[in-house]
Amino acid sequence: MTALPLARGRALVSSLGRDMRPDRARWLAGVGLTIAAALAGLVLPFGVAYLVDGARGGGEPRLGTALLLTAGPVIASAVLSTLGSMAMNRAIHRGLARIRMRAVERALELPAEAVSGAAVRADLLSRIGDDLAVASRTASALLTPWVLALTTVSVTIGGLALLNPWLALAGLAAAPVYVLAIRWYLPRSAPLYRAEREASAERTGAFVALHDGAETIRAYAGHEAAADRVRGASDRARVAARTALWFSTAWGKWINFAEFAGLAAILAAGYALVGADAATIGQVSAATLFFHRLFNPIGVIVMSFDDMQVAAAALSRVLGVPEADAAREVGGAKLLPGLVELRDVGHRYDGTSVLDGISLTIEPGQHAVLIGRSGSGKSTLASIIAGARRPARGAALIDGEEADDRREGASLVYVPQRSHLFRGTVADNLRLASSDADAASMARALERTGAGWVMEHPLGLDQVVDHRLRSDPVRRAQLVLAQTALANPRLLIADEITAGLGRRQAEIVENAFAGIAASATTVSVAHRLSQVRLADRVLVLDSGRVVEDGSHERLLADGGPYARFWRAWESAHTGDSSEESR
Repeated sequence: MTALPLARGRALVSSLGRDMRPDRARWLAGVGLTIAAALAGLVLPFGVAYLVDGARGGGEPRLGTALLLTAGPVIASAVLSTLGSMAMNRAIHRGLARIRMRAVERALELPAEAVSGAAVRADLLSRIGDDLAVASRTASALLTPWVLALTTVSVTIGGLALLNPWLALAGLAAAPVYVLAIRWYLPRSAPLYRAEREASAERTGAFVALHDGAETIRAYAGHEAAADRVRGASDRARVAARTALWFSTAWGKWINFAEFAGLAAILAAGYALVGADAATIGQVSAATLFFHRLFNPIGVIVMSFDDMQVAAAALSRVLGVPEADAAREVGGAKLLPGLVELRDVGHRYDGTSVLDGISLTIEPGQHAVLIGRSGSGKSTLASIIAGARRPARGAALIDGEEADDRREGASLVYVPQRSHLFRGTVADNLRLASSDADAASMARALERTGAGWVMEHPLGLDQVVDHRLRSDPVRRAQLVLAQTALANPRLLIADEITAGLGRRQAEIVENAFAGIAASATTVSVAHRLSQVRLADRVLVLDSGRVVEDGSHERLLADGGPYARFWRAWESAHTGDSSEESR
């Protein structure tokens, strides 16, 4: 079952029209030039009829006349169709660029839980990548030929009827075959090609899941089972592609038979009409050329049904992304005082409760730290406060409004456990937090988070964030915190920013974080209990509930769960030289 919706029927046409409409001038120019190309090509069969009948009558047409009637239409048609193709291709690619941007924008607006699974992420990647590429290739290759083909068929049938109505009627012998072919094709094509695209997305999902779970697979020696899953998905994708190829081949045979039926009927009727002096040999020759001239455009139209159905299936998937339920409407830029209120917040994952009945208030400027065992709900609660996840029950309010991680402005910053640096320079990454930041402000932010080493590098802010830099956990964390410092948030949420770090590494990052947290309302998920010394307030979670709430000193004095956590952690880390050496 597809997690993300598909755009169908009117929704598909409406979305496509909205993205293509801004280039209507290019579309009109392209279609006009293509129609002119088809009309120019119509001159050739009439010219041939004139030359054949003239030769049979004993006349000798001049070379210039012959060239004008034969080569002239071909050259004019080629030039006009090329210009029309250029105009329409430009319009196509501009429209597809808008479609891609709308899909990406909506993907970024989806709630975190909507795209948390590997299968959904793979489906999203497949839609924005593979499916849009299929639609782009098909449109570029076939749209101009389709317009030219439709125009050519229309004017050629008119020309054939004008030449000799009886020969035109004979050509209609192909019509029943085309009708039968289309009736066989249409009911089968859309489901078949949709299944092919979904099988391709499933295969992508298997590879994404393999990549995401590589460490677990290695830890439990699950190579064979993982390979079997990928192999199974690949086999299903291959079978779907092979079925589509067989279907396409069978469709082509129908078209070949229709062409044979029409041409044979015209030749037979022409033989009878010439014998009865109802038509000339020149007319029959021209009629044969007219009908043969229909082979390619009709072939383009009916054979491209195949590709058009593939493209339609792909477009319905791409345009379905903007139809997905967005997280919320984005509010305007707003400076937050930073009051956090949770009202009976509860949350579930696949029916399992992870948070239950949490109600509390965090005052502006306060630093609250969340601690608890793995699976107690700390990270989920932090993401709900940040607005990255909607609670299944209750409400999370920031200054009286629903928590929303997509607020414009730099009022709220959420630093997840797995922070990411993009390819590019240090300056490029820092400006993601503040697009108008100058070199001086970026240098101050780097110094504030202990990343002065950037300015000591010969390239300074133009230093490239390469694999070596991204793989250094301390420097990566310092750059992410420098981004946060540039954003100057009023509300800061951080999820285990020292996870995976040794003691000395963690101390460096904690010191950098402390300077930023001092100027904002802060909610942090502690990976190390040393972080609680920075906090005004400690919230202890157990099985999705807040079981203790107070300052570090008060909770130690109470002797409850927090005091036991602290004694165990302090005992484990006293004199731990092995950790210091990391």
